[in-house]
Amino acid sequence: MSWDTLELSATGADSFTWDNGLGSGTTITVVPSSSMVYEVTGTDGNGCVNSDQVTVTVNLNPTISVSSTQNPSSCNASDGFITIGSGGTGNLEWTGPISGSVNNVTLPFITSGLGSGSYTFSFTDANGCAAQNISGTIVDPNSPDEPLISQGDTISFCQGQSVDLTSSYVSGNTWSTNELTQTISVSTVGSYSVYYTDPSGCVSAEAFIEVVESAPSNINTNGNVSICLGEDATLNASGASNYVWDNGAGSGASVTVSPSANTTYVVTGIDANGCQAQGEVSLVVNSLPVVTTAADFSICSGSTASLSAIGASSYSWDNNGGNGSNISVSPNMTTTYTVTGTDVNGCTNTDEIIVTVIPLPTVSITPSTLDTICFSGAESISLTGNPSGGAFYGPGVSGNVFDPGSLGTTGAFTIDYVYSGSNGCVGVSSLEAVIVSCLSLSETIADDLILSPNPNNGIFSVSGLTENSDFSIFDATGRIVLSGTIHSSKSSKFLINVETGIYFLHGISGGKQTVVRFVVNN
Repeated sequence: MSWDTLELSATGADSFTWDNGLGSGTTITVVPSSSMVYEVTGTDGNGCVNSDQVTVTVNLNPTISVSSTQNPSSCNASDGFITIGSGGTGNLEWTGPISGSVNNVTLPFITSGLGSGSYTFSFTDANGCAAQNISGTIVDPNSPDEPLISQGDTISFCQGQSVDLTSSYVSGNTWSTNELTQTISVSTVGSYSVYYTDPSGCVSAEAFIEVVESAPSNINTNGNVSICLGEDATLNASGASNYVWDNGAGSGASVTVSPSANTTYVVTGIDANGCQAQGEVSLVVNSLPVVTTAADFSICSGSTASLSAIGASSYSWDNNGGNGSNISVSPNMTTTYTVTGTDVNGCTNTDEIIVTVIPLPTVSITPSTLDTICFSGAESISLTGNPSGGAFYGPGVSGNVFDPGSLGTTGAFTIDYVYSGSNGCVGVSSLEAVIVSCLSLSETIADDLILSPNPNNGIFSVSGLTENSDFSIFDATGRIVLSGTIHSSKSSKFLINVETGIYFLHGISGGKQTVVRFVVNN
Protein backbone atom coordinates (compact mmCIF):
# COMPACT_ATOMS: atom_id res chain seq x y z
CA MET A 1 0.00 0.00 0.00
CA SER A 2 1.31 3.46 -0.87
CA TRP A 3 0.75 6.59 1.18
CA ASP A 4 0.35 10.18 0.09
CA THR A 5 3.12 12.71 0.68
CA LEU A 6 2.32 15.97 2.49
CA GLU A 7 4.29 19.18 3.01
CA LEU A 8 3.94 21.05 6.32
CA SER A 9 5.03 24.73 6.55
CA ALA A 10 5.43 27.15 9.45
CA THR A 11 5.77 30.97 9.63
CA GLY A 12 6.20 33.69 12.25
CA ALA A 13 9.67 32.94 13.63
CA ASP A 14 13.28 32.84 12.55
CA SER A 15 13.88 29.11 13.02
CA PHE A 16 11.65 26.09 13.50
CA THR A 17 12.01 22.65 15.08
CA TRP A 18 9.50 19.85 14.45
CA ASP A 19 8.68 16.97 16.77
CA ASN A 20 8.48 13.26 15.92
CA GLY A 21 12.15 13.38 14.83
CA LEU A 22 11.37 15.46 11.75
CA GLY A 23 14.25 17.85 12.25
CA SER A 24 14.22 21.60 11.55
CA GLY A 25 13.25 23.94 8.76
CA THR A 26 10.43 26.10 7.54
CA THR A 27 9.00 23.29 5.42
CA ILE A 28 9.10 19.53 5.99
CA THR A 29 7.70 16.53 4.10
CA VAL A 30 5.77 13.78 5.88
CA VAL A 31 4.26 10.48 4.75
CA PRO A 32 1.94 9.47 7.60
CA SER A 33 0.33 6.03 7.57
CA SER A 34 -2.25 7.07 10.17
CA SER A 35 -3.70 10.29 11.56
CA MET A 36 -1.02 12.32 13.32
CA VAL A 37 -0.58 15.54 15.31
CA TYR A 38 2.60 17.43 14.38
CA GLU A 39 3.99 20.18 16.65
CA VAL A 40 6.43 22.88 15.54
CA THR A 41 8.44 25.15 17.88
CA GLY A 42 9.51 28.56 16.52
CA THR A 43 12.36 30.70 17.87
CA ASP A 44 12.75 34.41 17.04
CA GLY A 45 15.91 36.55 16.96
CA ASN A 46 15.58 37.34 20.68
CA GLY A 47 15.55 33.69 21.64
CA CYS A 48 11.86 33.73 22.45
CA VAL A 49 9.95 30.56 21.55
CA ASN A 50 6.36 29.55 20.82
CA SER A 51 4.72 26.49 19.31
CA ASP A 52 1.78 25.43 17.19
CA GLN A 53 0.22 22.14 16.14
CA VAL A 54 -1.33 20.71 13.00
CA THR A 55 -3.48 17.59 12.83
CA VAL A 56 -3.14 15.43 9.74
CA THR A 57 -6.03 13.02 9.20
CA VAL A 58 -5.20 9.98 7.09
CA ASN A 59 -8.23 8.55 5.27
CA LEU A 60 -8.06 4.93 4.19
CA ASN A 61 -8.45 4.18 0.50
CA PRO A 62 -11.80 2.60 -0.40
CA THR A 63 -11.97 -0.89 -1.85
CA ILE A 64 -14.26 -2.11 -4.64
CA SER A 65 -15.04 -5.49 -6.16
CA VAL A 66 -17.11 -7.15 -8.87
CA SER A 67 -19.98 -8.73 -6.96
CA SER A 68 -22.00 -10.04 -9.92
CA THR A 69 -22.26 -9.95 -13.73
CA GLN A 70 -25.01 -10.45 -16.29
CA ASN A 71 -24.12 -11.26 -19.90
CA PRO A 72 -26.02 -9.58 -22.74
CA SER A 73 -29.14 -11.39 -23.95
CA SER A 74 -27.72 -11.77 -27.46
CA CYS A 75 -24.83 -10.79 -29.64
CA ASN A 76 -24.55 -7.05 -30.18
CA ALA A 77 -27.07 -6.45 -27.39
CA SER A 78 -26.27 -3.84 -24.73
CA ASP A 79 -28.32 -5.16 -21.85
CA GLY A 80 -25.62 -6.75 -19.77
CA PHE A 81 -24.52 -5.41 -16.41
CA ILE A 82 -21.76 -5.61 -13.80
CA THR A 83 -22.44 -4.93 -10.13
CA ILE A 84 -19.66 -3.10 -8.22
CA GLY A 85 -19.68 -4.06 -4.55
CA SER A 86 -18.07 -2.99 -1.23
CA GLY A 87 -19.11 0.28 0.39
CA GLY A 88 -18.79 4.02 0.42
CA THR A 89 -20.05 6.99 -1.57
CA GLY A 90 -18.18 8.58 -4.42
CA ASN A 91 -17.63 8.75 -8.15
CA LEU A 92 -17.51 5.58 -10.30
CA GLU A 93 -16.03 5.42 -13.80
CA TRP A 94 -15.62 2.52 -16.24
CA THR A 95 -13.94 2.00 -19.58
CA GLY A 96 -14.46 -0.78 -22.12
CA PRO A 97 -16.63 -1.47 -25.17
CA ILE A 98 -19.19 0.91 -23.64
CA SER A 99 -17.61 3.47 -21.26
CA GLY A 100 -19.40 5.61 -18.71
CA SER A 101 -19.34 7.28 -15.29
CA VAL A 102 -21.66 8.26 -12.46
CA ASN A 103 -21.07 10.67 -9.56
CA ASN A 104 -22.08 10.62 -5.92
CA VAL A 105 -23.26 7.00 -5.91
CA THR A 106 -23.43 4.69 -2.96
CA LEU A 107 -21.99 1.23 -3.44
CA PRO A 108 -23.03 -1.40 -4.34
CA PHE A 109 -24.00 -0.01 -7.75
CA ILE A 110 -25.21 -1.73 -10.95
CA THR A 111 -23.57 -0.53 -14.17
CA SER A 112 -26.18 -1.48 -16.77
CA GLY A 113 -26.43 -1.14 -20.54
CA LEU A 114 -23.18 -2.94 -21.18
CA GLY A 115 -22.23 -4.90 -24.25
CA SER A 116 -19.90 -7.89 -24.17
CA GLY A 117 -16.25 -7.30 -23.44
CA SER A 118 -13.80 -6.40 -20.68
CA TYR A 119 -14.34 -3.36 -18.48
CA THR A 120 -12.05 -1.51 -16.07
CA PHE A 121 -13.62 0.27 -13.07
CA SER A 122 -12.18 3.09 -10.93
CA PHE A 123 -13.74 4.65 -7.80
CA THR A 124 -12.90 7.81 -5.83
CA ASP A 125 -14.65 8.40 -2.50
CA ALA A 126 -15.89 11.68 -1.01
CA ASN A 127 -12.47 12.26 0.63
CA GLY A 128 -10.76 12.10 -2.74
CA CYS A 129 -9.21 8.74 -1.96
CA ALA A 130 -9.08 6.28 -4.86
CA ALA A 131 -9.61 2.57 -4.83
CA GLN A 132 -7.48 0.20 -6.84
CA ASN A 133 -8.84 -0.39 -10.34
CA ILE A 134 -10.63 -3.66 -10.97
CA SER A 135 -11.74 -5.47 -14.13
CA GLY A 136 -14.89 -7.32 -15.08
CA THR A 137 -15.91 -9.18 -18.21
CA ILE A 138 -19.24 -10.12 -19.75
CA VAL A 139 -19.61 -12.19 -22.89
CA ASP A 140 -22.18 -12.72 -25.56
CA PRO A 141 -24.18 -15.95 -25.38
CA ASN A 142 -22.78 -18.60 -27.71
CA SER A 143 -19.71 -16.40 -28.17
CA PRO A 144 -16.85 -17.72 -30.31
CA ASP A 145 -13.81 -19.34 -28.74
CA GLU A 146 -11.31 -16.93 -27.32
CA PRO A 147 -8.18 -16.41 -29.43
CA LEU A 148 -5.00 -18.29 -28.77
CA ILE A 149 -1.88 -16.16 -28.57
CA SER A 150 0.88 -18.17 -30.19
CA GLN A 151 3.54 -16.81 -27.80
CA GLY A 152 1.76 -18.42 -24.81
CA ASP A 153 0.85 -16.87 -21.48
CA THR A 154 4.17 -15.11 -20.91
CA ILE A 155 6.92 -13.93 -23.21
CA SER A 156 10.14 -12.06 -22.51
CA PHE A 157 12.06 -9.66 -24.68
CA CYS A 158 15.40 -7.92 -24.47
CA GLN A 159 15.87 -4.36 -23.32
CA GLY A 160 15.58 -1.94 -26.21
CA GLN A 161 14.00 -4.54 -28.47
CA SER A 162 10.42 -5.53 -29.29
CA VAL A 163 8.38 -8.73 -29.45
CA ASP A 164 5.56 -9.85 -31.76
CA LEU A 165 2.22 -11.11 -30.38
CA THR A 166 0.09 -13.19 -32.77
CA SER A 167 -3.61 -14.17 -32.50
CA SER A 168 -4.91 -17.48 -33.78
CA TYR A 169 -7.59 -15.56 -35.77
CA VAL A 170 -6.49 -14.05 -39.05
CA SER A 171 -9.06 -11.24 -38.77
CA GLY A 172 -11.66 -9.94 -36.30
CA ASN A 173 -9.03 -9.28 -33.62
CA THR A 174 -9.17 -6.39 -31.21
CA TRP A 175 -6.03 -5.93 -29.09
CA SER A 176 -5.82 -3.97 -25.87
CA THR A 177 -3.62 -1.57 -27.83
CA ASN A 178 -6.69 -0.93 -30.12
CA GLU A 179 -4.83 -2.57 -33.01
CA LEU A 180 -6.97 -4.85 -35.23
CA THR A 181 -4.26 -6.91 -37.03
CA GLN A 182 -3.45 -10.56 -36.40
CA THR A 183 0.06 -9.68 -35.17
CA ILE A 184 1.16 -6.68 -33.18
CA SER A 185 4.64 -5.59 -32.04
CA VAL A 186 5.17 -4.31 -28.50
CA SER A 187 8.28 -2.86 -26.86
CA THR A 188 7.12 -2.23 -23.30
CA VAL A 189 6.41 -4.64 -20.50
CA GLY A 190 2.86 -5.22 -19.37
CA SER A 191 -0.28 -7.32 -19.80
CA TYR A 192 -1.74 -7.47 -23.31
CA SER A 193 -5.07 -8.95 -24.39
CA VAL A 194 -7.02 -9.72 -27.58
CA TYR A 195 -10.63 -10.72 -28.24
CA TYR A 196 -12.29 -11.95 -31.39
CA THR A 197 -15.50 -10.61 -33.02
CA ASP A 198 -17.12 -13.06 -35.43
CA PRO A 199 -18.92 -11.97 -38.64
CA SER A 200 -22.28 -11.90 -36.82
CA GLY A 201 -20.85 -9.47 -34.25
CA CYS A 202 -20.45 -11.93 -31.38
CA VAL A 203 -17.41 -11.29 -29.21
CA SER A 204 -15.19 -13.93 -27.64
CA ALA A 205 -13.69 -13.87 -24.22
CA GLU A 206 -10.29 -12.14 -24.00
CA ALA A 207 -6.96 -13.97 -24.17
CA PHE A 208 -4.14 -12.48 -22.10
CA ILE A 209 -0.35 -12.56 -22.31
CA GLU A 210 2.19 -11.08 -19.95
CA VAL A 211 5.19 -9.42 -21.62
CA VAL A 212 8.25 -9.20 -19.36
CA GLU A 213 11.72 -7.88 -19.93
CA SER A 214 14.70 -10.20 -19.74
CA ALA A 215 17.44 -9.09 -17.38
CA PRO A 216 20.42 -7.99 -19.45
CA SER A 217 23.49 -10.19 -19.31
CA ASN A 218 26.41 -9.03 -17.21
CA ILE A 219 29.49 -9.44 -19.40
CA ASN A 220 32.71 -9.88 -17.45
CA THR A 221 36.13 -9.49 -19.09
CA ASN A 222 39.73 -9.62 -17.99
CA GLY A 223 39.74 -5.81 -17.90
CA ASN A 224 43.05 -4.07 -18.53
CA VAL A 225 45.82 -6.12 -20.16
CA SER A 226 49.42 -5.13 -20.94
CA ILE A 227 51.73 -6.80 -23.46
CA CYS A 228 55.01 -6.03 -25.15
CA LEU A 229 55.05 -5.10 -28.81
CA GLY A 230 54.98 -8.27 -30.91
CA GLU A 231 53.47 -10.46 -28.18
CA ASP A 232 50.05 -12.12 -28.22
CA ALA A 233 47.33 -11.21 -25.72
CA THR A 234 44.39 -13.39 -24.69
CA LEU A 235 41.03 -11.63 -24.26
CA ASN A 236 38.46 -13.41 -22.08
CA ALA A 237 34.73 -12.83 -21.58
CA SER A 238 32.03 -14.59 -19.55
CA GLY A 239 28.37 -14.15 -18.64
CA ALA A 240 26.72 -14.98 -21.99
CA SER A 241 26.36 -17.86 -24.44
CA ASN A 242 28.00 -16.39 -27.52
CA TYR A 243 30.53 -13.61 -27.96
CA VAL A 244 31.57 -11.35 -30.86
CA TRP A 245 34.58 -9.03 -30.56
CA ASP A 246 35.22 -5.88 -32.58
CA ASN A 247 38.48 -4.74 -34.20
CA GLY A 248 38.70 -8.01 -36.10
CA ALA A 249 39.34 -10.07 -32.97
CA GLY A 250 36.78 -12.71 -34.00
CA SER A 251 34.29 -14.59 -31.86
CA GLY A 252 34.36 -16.81 -28.80
CA ALA A 253 34.75 -16.51 -25.06
CA SER A 254 38.54 -16.40 -25.48
CA VAL A 255 40.39 -14.85 -28.44
CA THR A 256 44.04 -14.09 -29.15
CA VAL A 257 45.16 -10.76 -30.60
CA SER A 258 48.49 -9.10 -31.33
CA PRO A 259 47.93 -5.36 -31.92
CA SER A 260 50.76 -2.95 -32.67
CA ALA A 261 49.21 -0.08 -30.67
CA ASN A 262 46.99 0.46 -27.64
CA THR A 263 43.52 -0.86 -28.49
CA THR A 264 40.18 -1.14 -26.69
CA TYR A 265 38.29 -4.29 -27.67
CA VAL A 266 34.49 -4.33 -27.18
CA VAL A 267 32.80 -7.73 -26.87
CA THR A 268 29.08 -8.23 -27.45
CA GLY A 269 27.67 -11.13 -25.47
CA ILE A 270 24.42 -12.82 -26.53
CA ASP A 271 22.55 -14.85 -23.91
CA ALA A 272 20.14 -17.76 -24.29
CA ASN A 273 17.21 -15.33 -24.78
CA GLY A 274 19.01 -13.53 -27.57
CA CYS A 275 19.61 -10.47 -25.39
CA GLN A 276 22.84 -8.60 -25.86
CA ALA A 277 25.21 -6.83 -23.50
CA GLN A 278 28.72 -5.51 -23.90
CA GLY A 279 32.03 -5.47 -22.07
CA GLU A 280 35.46 -4.26 -23.01
CA VAL A 281 39.18 -4.98 -22.57
CA SER A 282 41.70 -2.15 -22.69
CA LEU A 283 44.93 -3.52 -24.14
CA VAL A 284 48.12 -1.53 -23.57
CA VAL A 285 51.00 -2.30 -25.97
CA ASN A 286 54.35 -1.40 -24.41
CA SER A 287 57.12 -0.57 -26.86
CA LEU A 288 60.32 -2.60 -26.79
CA PRO A 289 63.46 -1.09 -25.27
CA VAL A 290 66.06 0.17 -27.75
CA VAL A 291 69.10 -1.84 -26.68
CA THR A 292 72.38 -0.50 -28.09
CA THR A 293 75.94 -1.82 -27.83
CA ALA A 294 79.24 -0.34 -28.99
CA ALA A 295 80.49 -0.94 -32.52
CA ASP A 296 82.25 -4.20 -33.40
CA PHE A 297 85.96 -4.19 -32.54
CA SER A 298 89.10 -6.34 -32.53
CA ILE A 299 91.43 -7.53 -29.77
CA CYS A 300 94.69 -9.45 -29.74
CA SER A 301 94.61 -13.08 -28.66
CA GLY A 302 94.85 -13.37 -24.88
CA SER A 303 93.50 -9.85 -24.28
CA THR A 304 90.34 -8.88 -22.37
CA ALA A 305 87.47 -6.99 -24.03
CA SER A 306 85.03 -4.68 -22.23
CA LEU A 307 81.44 -4.85 -23.58
CA SER A 308 78.67 -2.40 -22.66
CA ALA A 309 74.98 -1.89 -23.45
CA ILE A 310 72.43 0.89 -22.83
CA GLY A 311 68.68 1.39 -23.27
CA ALA A 312 67.16 -1.07 -20.75
CA SER A 313 66.97 -1.75 -17.01
CA SER A 314 68.77 -5.09 -16.91
CA TYR A 315 70.95 -7.04 -19.31
CA SER A 316 71.88 -10.65 -19.98
CA TRP A 317 74.70 -11.70 -22.34
CA ASP A 318 75.13 -15.03 -24.10
CA ASN A 319 78.37 -16.99 -24.55
CA ASN A 320 79.02 -16.90 -20.78
CA GLY A 321 79.09 -13.11 -20.79
CA GLY A 322 76.97 -12.96 -17.64
CA ASN A 323 74.71 -10.11 -16.56
CA GLY A 324 75.10 -6.37 -16.36
CA SER A 325 75.41 -3.31 -18.56
CA ASN A 326 79.22 -3.63 -18.52
CA ILE A 327 81.08 -6.94 -18.72
CA SER A 328 84.60 -8.19 -19.48
CA VAL A 329 85.27 -11.17 -21.75
CA SER A 330 88.39 -12.99 -22.95
CA PRO A 331 87.39 -14.92 -26.08
CA ASN A 332 89.96 -17.25 -27.65
CA MET A 333 88.38 -16.90 -31.08
CA THR A 334 86.22 -14.39 -32.95
CA THR A 335 82.86 -14.37 -31.11
CA THR A 336 79.47 -12.70 -31.56
CA TYR A 337 77.97 -11.63 -28.23
CA THR A 338 74.21 -11.04 -28.06
CA VAL A 339 72.80 -8.97 -25.19
CA THR A 340 69.13 -9.12 -24.14
CA GLY A 341 67.86 -5.97 -22.42
CA THR A 342 64.72 -5.95 -20.25
CA ASP A 343 62.87 -2.72 -19.35
CA VAL A 344 60.61 -1.89 -16.37
CA ASN A 345 57.59 -3.33 -18.22
CA GLY A 346 59.31 -6.68 -18.71
CA CYS A 347 59.69 -6.07 -22.45
CA THR A 348 62.90 -7.28 -24.07
CA ASN A 349 65.00 -6.52 -27.11
CA THR A 350 68.46 -7.54 -28.28
CA ASP A 351 71.59 -6.21 -29.93
CA GLU A 352 74.87 -7.87 -30.76
CA ILE A 353 78.54 -7.03 -31.00
CA ILE A 354 81.28 -8.97 -32.81
CA VAL A 355 84.67 -9.25 -31.08
CA THR A 356 87.30 -10.28 -33.62
CA VAL A 357 90.29 -12.09 -32.06
CA ILE A 358 93.56 -11.43 -33.94
CA PRO A 359 96.22 -14.18 -33.51
CA LEU A 360 99.53 -13.07 -32.06
CA PRO A 361 102.49 -13.13 -34.50
CA THR A 362 104.65 -16.27 -34.35
CA VAL A 363 108.06 -15.28 -33.02
CA SER A 364 111.33 -17.23 -32.66
CA ILE A 365 114.97 -16.64 -31.61
CA THR A 366 118.14 -18.03 -33.19
CA PRO A 367 119.94 -19.71 -31.49
CA SER A 368 117.01 -21.39 -29.80
CA THR A 369 119.06 -22.49 -26.72
CA LEU A 370 121.98 -21.11 -24.72
CA ASP A 371 122.84 -23.96 -22.34
CA THR A 372 125.92 -24.10 -20.13
CA ILE A 373 127.88 -21.06 -21.22
CA CYS A 374 131.12 -20.48 -19.34
CA PHE A 375 131.04 -17.31 -17.30
CA SER A 376 134.65 -16.52 -17.78
CA GLY A 377 136.11 -16.13 -21.28
CA ALA A 378 132.78 -16.64 -23.11
CA GLU A 379 132.43 -14.72 -26.33
CA SER A 380 129.44 -12.50 -27.14
CA ILE A 381 126.61 -14.18 -29.02
CA SER A 382 124.63 -12.58 -31.86
CA LEU A 383 120.86 -13.16 -31.60
CA THR A 384 118.47 -13.19 -34.54
CA GLY A 385 114.73 -12.60 -34.14
CA ASN A 386 112.12 -13.84 -36.59
CA PRO A 387 110.23 -11.94 -38.00
CA SER A 388 112.79 -9.18 -38.07
CA GLY A 389 112.03 -5.76 -36.71
CA GLY A 390 111.53 -6.70 -33.07
CA ALA A 391 113.65 -5.99 -30.03
CA PHE A 392 115.60 -8.11 -27.51
CA TYR A 393 115.27 -7.60 -23.78
CA GLY A 394 117.11 -9.19 -20.88
CA PRO A 395 120.29 -9.02 -18.74
CA GLY A 396 123.54 -8.94 -20.72
CA VAL A 397 121.67 -7.94 -23.93
CA SER A 398 122.54 -4.90 -26.00
CA GLY A 399 120.70 -4.61 -29.28
CA ASN A 400 120.84 -8.13 -30.65
CA VAL A 401 124.07 -9.15 -28.85
CA PHE A 402 124.22 -11.20 -25.62
CA ASP A 403 127.45 -10.79 -23.61
CA PRO A 404 127.68 -13.44 -20.83
CA GLY A 405 130.77 -11.74 -19.40
CA SER A 406 128.82 -8.55 -18.64
CA LEU A 407 126.51 -10.37 -16.22
CA GLY A 408 129.06 -10.55 -13.38
CA THR A 409 127.61 -13.79 -12.00
CA THR A 410 126.47 -17.29 -12.87
CA GLY A 411 122.89 -18.54 -13.07
CA ALA A 412 119.93 -18.84 -15.42
CA PHE A 413 118.89 -15.68 -17.29
CA THR A 414 115.85 -15.09 -19.54
CA ILE A 415 116.15 -13.29 -22.86
CA ASP A 416 112.94 -12.10 -24.61
CA TYR A 417 112.39 -11.15 -28.22
CA VAL A 418 109.37 -8.88 -28.63
CA TYR A 419 107.80 -8.30 -32.05
CA SER A 420 104.81 -6.00 -32.79
CA GLY A 421 102.83 -6.86 -35.92
CA SER A 422 101.13 -4.42 -38.28
CA ASN A 423 97.81 -4.96 -36.46
CA GLY A 424 99.36 -3.95 -33.13
CA CYS A 425 99.40 -7.45 -31.65
CA VAL A 426 102.66 -8.41 -29.92
CA GLY A 427 104.41 -11.78 -30.03
CA VAL A 428 107.11 -12.82 -27.57
CA SER A 429 109.71 -15.61 -27.72
CA SER A 430 112.01 -16.39 -24.80
CA LEU A 431 115.09 -18.49 -24.19
CA GLU A 432 117.11 -19.26 -21.07
CA ALA A 433 120.87 -18.75 -20.96
CA VAL A 434 122.59 -20.92 -18.31
CA ILE A 435 125.89 -19.39 -17.20
CA VAL A 436 128.30 -21.63 -15.24
CA SER A 437 131.75 -21.19 -13.69
CA CYS A 438 133.61 -23.49 -16.04
CA LEU A 439 137.02 -23.02 -14.32
CA SER A 440 135.79 -24.61 -11.13
CA LEU A 441 134.86 -27.68 -13.09
CA SER A 442 138.19 -28.22 -14.88
CA GLU A 443 139.59 -31.71 -14.42
CA THR A 444 142.43 -32.11 -11.89
CA ILE A 445 142.93 -35.84 -11.37
CA ALA A 446 145.24 -37.30 -8.69
CA ASP A 447 147.60 -40.10 -9.83
CA ASP A 448 146.05 -42.75 -7.63
CA LEU A 449 142.32 -41.82 -8.29
CA ILE A 450 140.45 -44.17 -10.64
CA LEU A 451 136.73 -43.74 -11.85
CA SER A 452 135.42 -46.58 -13.98
CA PRO A 453 133.77 -47.24 -16.23
CA ASN A 454 133.84 -43.86 -17.98
CA PRO A 455 131.52 -43.28 -19.84
CA ASN A 456 128.86 -45.12 -17.79
CA ASN A 457 125.07 -45.31 -17.35
CA GLY A 458 125.09 -43.68 -13.88
CA ILE A 459 126.59 -46.75 -12.11
CA PHE A 460 130.36 -46.58 -11.50
CA SER A 461 133.11 -47.23 -8.93
CA VAL A 462 135.76 -44.87 -7.56
CA SER A 463 139.00 -45.76 -5.74
CA GLY A 464 141.73 -43.51 -4.35
CA LEU A 465 139.52 -41.01 -2.45
CA THR A 466 140.57 -40.29 1.13
CA GLU A 467 138.63 -42.33 3.66
CA ASN A 468 136.00 -40.33 5.69
CA SER A 469 136.32 -37.31 3.36
CA ASP A 470 133.39 -35.47 1.71
CA PHE A 471 132.57 -35.62 -1.99
CA SER A 472 130.17 -33.88 -4.41
CA ILE A 473 129.01 -34.61 -7.96
CA PHE A 474 128.13 -31.58 -10.16
CA ASP A 475 126.45 -31.36 -13.56
CA ALA A 476 127.83 -29.15 -16.32
CA THR A 477 125.93 -26.12 -15.01
CA GLY A 478 127.54 -26.39 -11.57
CA ARG A 479 124.49 -27.82 -9.81
CA ILE A 480 125.10 -30.58 -7.23
CA VAL A 481 123.34 -33.84 -8.12
CA LEU A 482 124.88 -35.99 -5.28
CA SER A 483 127.02 -35.42 -2.16
CA GLY A 484 128.15 -37.46 0.81
CA THR A 485 131.14 -39.00 2.68
CA ILE A 486 133.61 -41.61 1.42
CA HIS A 487 133.82 -44.60 3.80
CA SER A 488 136.53 -46.62 1.97
CA SER A 489 139.57 -45.49 -0.08
CA LYS A 490 139.85 -48.77 -1.87
CA SER A 491 136.60 -48.80 -3.85
CA SER A 492 133.27 -46.96 -3.49
CA LYS A 493 130.20 -47.80 -5.53
CA PHE A 494 128.13 -44.88 -6.93
CA LEU A 495 124.61 -44.80 -8.45
CA ILE A 496 123.14 -41.56 -9.82
CA ASN A 497 119.83 -41.15 -11.67
CA VAL A 498 120.60 -38.34 -14.09
CA GLU A 499 120.21 -37.45 -17.73
CA THR A 500 122.85 -38.06 -20.36
CA GLY A 501 125.60 -35.43 -20.07
CA ILE A 502 128.95 -34.39 -18.59
CA TYR A 503 129.38 -34.58 -14.79
CA PHE A 504 132.22 -33.75 -12.36
CA LEU A 505 133.23 -35.64 -9.14
CA HIS A 506 134.83 -33.38 -6.48
CA GLY A 507 136.75 -35.09 -3.67
CA ILE A 508 140.03 -35.35 -1.72
CA SER A 509 142.78 -37.71 -2.87
CA GLY A 510 146.36 -37.75 -1.61
CA GLY A 511 145.62 -34.78 0.65
CA LYS A 512 144.52 -32.43 -2.11
CA GLN A 513 141.34 -31.47 -3.96
CA THR A 514 140.76 -33.37 -7.14
CA VAL A 515 138.13 -33.23 -9.92
CA VAL A 516 137.25 -36.12 -12.20
CA ARG A 517 135.26 -35.48 -15.39
CA PHE A 518 132.98 -38.35 -16.53
CA VAL A 519 130.21 -38.93 -19.00
CA VAL A 520 126.83 -40.49 -18.30
CA ASN A 521 125.30 -41.98 -21.40
CA ASN A 522 121.82 -43.42 -20.85
